[in-house]
Amino acid sequence: MLYRLEERGWIKGTWVEKSDEPRRRLYKVTAEGQRVLAQQSKTWAALVEAVRRVTGNDHA
Repeated sequence: MLYRLEERGWIKGTWVEKSDEPRRRLYKVTAEGQRVLAQQSKTWAALVEAVRRVTGNDHA
């Protein structure tokens, strides 16, 4: 999944190497990734609100 996000330009991965430690890949969200995340968060919030209204449950 991380590779797909990186291919879409939503995250950027870099290899980090330190002595006496195996190398690691660290990921950072890009500006485009922030925009996509904000839009998806709005979509999710709208879905949660719709479920709450249908069920009449504030914990949906």
